[in-house]
Amino acid sequence: MKNLYVNVALPVPVNKLFTYIVPEELKDDIAVGKRVIVPFGKQELTGIIVEVSNQSGWHKLKEIKDVLDPAPVFSDEMLKLTRWVADYYLASWGEVLKTALPAGTILESKRIVKLRCQPDPNALSKMEEVSPSRAAVLKFLISAGSPVTIKTLKSKFQFKNIYSILHALESLGYVEIERYIPSQRAKAKFEKFVSISEQYANNLKKLTQVIAELEKSAPKQVEILLFLIDQLKKGKSEILVSEVLRKTGGSAQTIKKLVEKGLVKVYEKETLRKFEYEFDEPDKEIELNEHQRKALNEIKSAIDSGEFKTFLLYGVTGSGKTQIYIEAVNEIIKLGKTAIVLVPEISLTPQIVNRFKKSFGDIVGILHSKMSIGERYDSWRMIKDGFYRIVIGPRSAIFAPLNDIGLIVVDEEQESAYKQFDNPPRYNARDVAIMRAKFNNAVVILGSATPSLESYYNAKTGKYHLLVLPERVDKARMPKIEIIDMIKERKEHNNKSSISTTLAQKIEERISRGEGIIIFQNRRGYSTYIECQDCGYVEMCDNCSVTLIYHKAQNHLRCHYCGFVKGVPEKCRRCEGVKLKLKGVGTQRVEDELSQNFSNAKIIRMDLDTTSGRKSYDKIMRKFASGEADILLGTQMVAKGLDFSRVTLVGVISADIPMLIPDFRSSERTFQLLTQVAGRAGRSEKEGEVIIQTFQPNHYIFDYVVKHQTLEFYERELKVRKDLNYPPFSRLILIEFKGENEQNVELASDEFAKELKSKIHQQVQILGPAPAAIPKINRNYRYHIIVKIPKQFDKTAREISGVIWQLKEKFEPKLNSKGVRLIIDVDPQNTV
Repeated sequence: MKNLYVNVALPVPVNKLFTYIVPEELKDDIAVGKRVIVPFGKQELTGIIVEVSNQSGWHKLKEIKDVLDPAPVFSDEMLKLTRWVADYYLASWGEVLKTALPAGTILESKRIVKLRCQPDPNALSKMEEVSPSRAAVLKFLISAGSPVTIKTLKSKFQFKNIYSILHALESLGYVEIERYIPSQRAKAKFEKFVSISEQYANNLKKLTQVIAELEKSAPKQVEILLFLIDQLKKGKSEILVSEVLRKTGGSAQTIKKLVEKGLVKVYEKETLRKFEYEFDEPDKEIELNEHQRKALNEIKSAIDSGEFKTFLLYGVTGSGKTQIYIEAVNEIIKLGKTAIVLVPEISLTPQIVNRFKKSFGDIVGILHSKMSIGERYDSWRMIKDGFYRIVIGPRSAIFAPLNDIGLIVVDEEQESAYKQFDNPPRYNARDVAIMRAKFNNAVVILGSATPSLESYYNAKTGKYHLLVLPERVDKARMPKIEIIDMIKERKEHNNKSSISTTLAQKIEERISRGEGIIIFQNRRGYSTYIECQDCGYVEMCDNCSVTLIYHKAQNHLRCHYCGFVKGVPEKCRRCEGVKLKLKGVGTQRVEDELSQNFSNAKIIRMDLDTTSGRKSYDKIMRKFASGEADILLGTQMVAKGLDFSRVTLVGVISADIPMLIPDFRSSERTFQLLTQVAGRAGRSEKEGEVIIQTFQPNHYIFDYVVKHQTLEFYERELKVRKDLNYPPFSRLILIEFKGENEQNVELASDEFAKELKSKIHQQVQILGPAPAAIPKINRNYRYHIIVKIPKQFDKTAREISGVIWQLKEKFEPKLNSKGVRLIIDVDPQNTV
C-alpha cells in the first residue's frame, strides 16, 4: 500500500513547511485544512495540513501523532489568503494560520477527558468486537470515575491514535474532550438541564396524581415538579438545573431523587456564549439624500456584477457612511452571501453593532479581544457553521471563517489600529481585506472622512473608485472651528490652566443648556513628566528612553511603554534638589481641572486606564448618550466614529502632541485626528462648535482644518511625499534590531545592512542602520534599517522581500546567540 504524506504549516518563525508520513490508522482522517499533532524536536506542536501527497523526496520522516478535527478548520479560500499574508508580510504560514484561529485552539497535549454517559452492556460488547481500543479506553474512563488527562491515557494505552479514538467516543456521546492550553481555554460549554420525563410530560394528569402522593413526604420534590409544570405550560420544556435550584430553593440531591423515580431526566447540553452589548440608541427614520443614493447605486451595480471592485467612500463627518454600509450589506444578504464589517477600535463597536442588529437581527456576529476566550470561540464556531452571516469587529475579524463573502467594509480605513504591531504577522487588515475580497470576487468599501494618503492616491489614479458624500445628513452644518493660541492665552490672561478662557466659557454655556461636550487630550495620566527646577533633570524610565508619566490616583510614576512603576521622588536624582515640578498635561489632570472649574458638571473619562473592563467601553458610552454625564473626556477613543446628536461642543486641549512625533506621517495623522474629533460636534439640527488649543497656531495644518479642506490638504501632502519619495510613491520595509547589549545590536544591524546593500537594486534606497527615534524600550536597544522601494520597482518588491527573508534566516542563528532579535515590518505605520 502506498505511503501518504502531508506538508504541515507550524506556528514557528521559519519560512518552510514540514513533511510528515501518515500512519495507516489515520489515513481516512487526513484532509487539507485540518489540525494535526506532530513531533517537532523534543516537543509536540499543533500544525495545519496544507498539502497531501503520495510522494515525498524526504527520507526517515516522522509520523503525525493524531488528527484533531473531524472536518477542516480552514477552507481553500482561507488557506490561499493566509499564504498571501505570509508571503507579503514576511511571516511564516504557520504563524498566520495561528493568528486566523481563535485563542486557545492551537493546542498542546494538555487536555482533559470527561465521561458524559455510560453505554449499556450490549453496546459495550458490540464496541469490543468492532473497536477494542475504543472499548478499552471507555472502560478505563468508567472505572476512573473522574476526568482523566490525555497524557494519562497516552501513558496507559500507548495508542498512537488516541485523539481519533476519543473523537469517535465523543461523536457517540460517551465522552467530552475539554480542549485548552494552560493560559487560555477555548472549549465548548456544557450545562446541565432538567425536564419532565416524556411519559409524564405527555400526561400531566398522571403527574398531578404523583404530586398528590408526594406532598407530605417530599415537599421540595413537589415544589420542583410544580415549577417544571408551570414552565412547560409556558412552552419551556427544559430548564437549567442551576435555575431550578435558584428558583425553588431545592438541592441537587432532590433532583437526583426525582431522576431515580423516573419523574424527570437530567442531561448535559451545549450552551453558546454570546457577547451582548447593553448600549442602545433610539430609532430614527433614515432617508438617504441624493449623494448617498448616488453612491449606493454605484456600489449596488458592482455587487450585481459579481466582480471584485474597491470603493473609497470619502464622506465628511456625519455624512451617513454607516447607513451606506447597512444598505450595501442588505443587498449582499438578499443574494445569499456574507459580509465583514471592520472597525478600528473596540470603542466603536457598540454603536455600529447596535445599528446592524436593528437592521439584521441575530445573523450579526461579533469578534474582538474584549470577549472572553469562550465567547470568542463560540462566536467563531457559529460563523463557521453559517449561523452568523455578518461579522463585525476590529482587525482580526478579517480572518472570520465566512463562506461566499460578497462585501467587506473597512470603516475609518486610515486608522493605524488596523496594523498589527507587536507580533508576526505584522499585517494591515485594510490591505488584507482588499486581497480577501479579490479572492472572493467581492466588493470592498473603504470608508473615511479623512482617508489615508495612500488610499486617496489610489482613488486619484483609478486603482480605487472614488465616491464622495460632501454634505452632512439631515442638513446638519459642519461645525465652526476656532484656533486658540495658548502662548497668547497665557500672556494676556495669565492662564496657567490647560483650559483656555474661550473653551471654559463655551463649556459653561453648553452645561447650562444641557448639551453634550467632548474634550480630547491625547495623553493619559496626570502629568507627562516631572522636572527638577534647579538642574532641569527629567525623571526617565529605567528601561526605556522615555519620560515617566505621573498618575495621580496611584501617586506614582509609570512608563507607558514597558509598565515600569516607581514612587514619586522627594529630591532630584542628579543634583538632589527638592524643587520638583509636574509638567505636561494628561487626561487625569484635565479631569481635575474640569471638576474644579465646573463643579456642577458630571464628567466621565475614557482612556486606557478606565476601559480595562470587558464592557467598559459601552458602559461609558451608554452613560454619556443617556445624558448621565455632561462631559466625555478621553484620548483617541473619543476622536472618531462616535455619533451623539447631543454633542455641540468639542474641545482639543493640546493639538500639538501628534505633530511632534518624528515620523513622515505626522502632519497627515494630526490633520486626520483633528478633523475626526471636530466631526463629533453638531451632528443634528444643533450647530456644533470646536475649540482647538495649540502653541503653534501658524502651522499650515490648522488653516485646512478650520476650512474643512481635506482634499486640498492631501494635494499639498502628496507633493511633499513625492519630493521625498515616501508612500504612496514608494513602499517601505522597516527592519528592526533589538537587544539588551547595544554594541551587539549596532554591530548586527551594520553587518545586515552591508550584505543587504550588496544584494539589491541600486535604485532601492537603504536608510540606516541608525538608532530608532526611541532608542531603548523595555531594556532593549533598537536600531533601524529602512528599505525604500520606488513605485517603478514595485514588481521587484517580492524579489527584495525574498532577499530580506533569506538574510533573516541566515543571520538569525548568530543574532540569537548574541541576544539580538530581528523584526521585519512591511508597510510600517510608523518608523519611530
